[in-house]
Amino acid sequence: MTFLALTSNLGDPRAYADEEAAATARLREAGLLGDVYVRADYTGAVLVLTTDDRATAEQAVASLPLVRAGVTTAEIIEVLPFT
Repeated sequence: MTFLALTSNLGDPRAYADEEAAATARLREAGLLGDVYVRADYTGAVLVLTTDDRATAEQAVASLPLVRAGVTTAEIIEVLPFT
């Protein structure tokens, strides 16, 4: 299953940049996280996750330092390929 996590910053994320980079690297190594895009206005990001179920995607996003610290919120939506 493929999910998009649409994040929105509630505060300044810069203090968490190193922690967030390490956490996303771990999720990539685990095969859960694909592409990560920063919003053009720098107010959040879009993460592409591939997991077996929604709960795993939610847990992966909840594990991110920005989300844990309450600096970023995330909406997770399932997407399907266009055929």
